Amino acid sequence: MEANYALVQDHIADFFEKEIAEVRFEIRNERIWERGSEDLPNVHTQNIVDMEKYICALSQLKSQSAGVIANMICNE
Repeated sequence: MEANYALVQDHIADFFEKEIAEVRFEIRNERIWERGSEDLPNVHTQNIVDMEKYICALSQLKSQSAGVIANMICNE
């Protein structure tokens, strides 16, 4: 029996979407902490910058690799 390529690809894309959503939630929390922090430099601002770059990387990986990963898994 062969793996369902489209289903595997959908699960991989869903994995990326869930991670992106979780990081967006973390960014919202960091923005709250950022407003309340008087520290300079503000570590929460740096966290937001890092998380936004992570989301960008995840989005690119999702669009470029979900099909490739699914193809690798299905053709083992």
